[in-house]
Amino acid sequence: MAWPLSPLTSYVGTTTPYIKATDLNSFQSAINGVFNGTLSLKSVVVDGTGGAASSPSAGEIHVSRVVADAAEPSTSTTNKGQIYKESCPTTKAAISGGFATVTWGYGVYAVTKTGFGDYLVICKEIPTGNDPAKSVVHVTATTDVAHDRVVLTKSVDGSNRLVVQVQFIGAGADLNFDFTATVM
Repeated sequence: MAWPLSPLTSYVGTTTPYIKATDLNSFQSAINGVFNGTLSLKSVVVDGTGGAASSPSAGEIHVSRVVADAAEPSTSTTNKGQIYKESCPTTKAAISGGFATVTWGYGVYAVTKTGFGDYLVICKEIPTGNDPAKSVVHVTATTDVAHDRVVLTKSVDGSNRLVVQVQFIGAGADLNFDFTATVM
């Protein structure tokens, strides 16, 4: 790897090589690039403390601020454009209803079809406090077949993973649907 992902020059105290002006100028240029938004970052961890060792995967942004609460009105102050721990989906998938398979997405452990229009989506997510009620689930049918309603039931399995039962009910019978599921 090249600078700035590895040392530009290795220095040992009271020995040569001495600090060079080109190295100092490179350091300043890199710092200016980060602050001016002209140099990309490999990953970012915002933990509210700073200075801790971290090892996120390339391209990730991790945040630690939790804003969800059960108060009415909410006691958390939120503003547009801010990222919170709860603002990123942990599961997002397009699911083939006829075959109960994920056609695109992430965060799904397994999908099972238990009957016409009846599916179990097991997420990799472990809900906050192992409480499925603290997970927000949104399901949308992606086909134009009429249905009366969608019933979602949330629970956890033996490994504390979130399990969402999705039932499409319509015209007196359950129907197979392709659908998308998002869990936050």
